[in-house]
Amino acid sequence: MSKSSPDFSRRDFLKLGLLSAAALALPSPHPVRAAAQLGRVTYRSLRVRSEPSFQGEIVSRVHLDDLLTLTGSALSPQESDYNRLWYQLEDGRWVYSGGIQIVRFDWQTPRASIPPGGLLGQVSVPFTQSFWRLGGRRAYRLRYGSLHYVTAAREFNGQIWYRLYDDRFRVSCYAEGRALRLLSPETYAPLAPEIPNEEKWLEVDLGAQAVRAYEQDLCVWSARCASGKRHFETPTGWFYTFHKRYSLHMVGGDGVSSFYDLMGVPWCTFFTENGAALHGTYWHNDFGAPQSHGCVN
Repeated sequence: MSKSSPDFSRRDFLKLGLLSAAALALPSPHPVRAAAQLGRVTYRSLRVRSEPSFQGEIVSRVHLDDLLTLTGSALSPQESDYNRLWYQLEDGRWVYSGGIQIVRFDWQTPRASIPPGGLLGQVSVPFTQSFWRLGGRRAYRLRYGSLHYVTAAREFNGQIWYRLYDDRFRVSCYAEGRALRLLSPETYAPLAPEIPNEEKWLEVDLGAQAVRAYEQDLCVWSARCASGKRHFETPTGWFYTFHKRYSLHMVGGDGVSSFYDLMGVPWCTFFTENGAALHGTYWHNDFGAPQSHGCVN
């Protein structure tokens, strides 16, 4: 068991993400070998192909939460694809990156007690199972990157378990403490507090499927996004962000095919009263085209 990773600021994280995105933007259709990474399948089913292209022969399938060793990457030859990145598997076959979340087994040293008011805990392993009570029936499977309100720590069967509060149903469940990285308040303090709020703004470019953050007139960060798909279009106009939640249990959809039940959606910033928000996403990695029910992933 390793010790918890040291905290680093969100600004450091955002800069790192921007540099990574810039590196991926360098076009190269040729396969690139890299240090092996671990990928979690985020789709119910994902086709494995003989080459890095949707035109490649389908040779098998992988399924939700399968863990894959990724040994390389390449861009598809279809320049019109909004996301051309494919990952290579150990056996030389290929999977589409949009259905793969890069994950780690980053086991933590859990705390034996949680201070009054609780802490935020982010899942730091590919997934972990929660339970409605210690030794009881299963609750939600919690995925890498999801964020949860940790309200207490309990010892059970020689391990520390965290009690997590479900803000939607106002109940609690329990998950292994070693599977969640506790965040210090400094990691989610406001960025650039020296700049007045009215001089900070976000641009959501629906055409380019991009979000850009500005301080005054300087773009300090940008990323690809996934906005609302057909019949669930993201609203347009000028908005104030009037409500923020560190974590939110989102449930919705209009039928079996579009139903979703997502616990621990991170970093929610609402800009309309009917629920449109910007937020983090752990259930897909397919940015650059509309995917959501109206929010901005």
